[in-house]
Amino acid sequence: MKKLLYSLLKKPFFGRFNKPWRWPDDINQTDWKRLSFKSESGAKISALVAESLTEDVKGAVLLCHPMAIP
Repeated sequence: MKKLLYSLLKKPFFGRFNKPWRWPDDINQTDWKRLSFKSESGAKISALVAESLTEDVKGAVLLCHPMAIP
């Protein structure tokens, strides 16, 4: 009940920023490995990992927070 109430209250303020994930059209999904595990609080953490296609390796990390109270 607490989570539902929190979701209803945050929707007017943050709802326009809440967008579902979609793959970019020019990226092959089979090149990526999907990982997921539970955090200490019980939340599901998901990741996508892939090998670099060039020798000039650079990394990027994108962190997203669902703005929810467990």
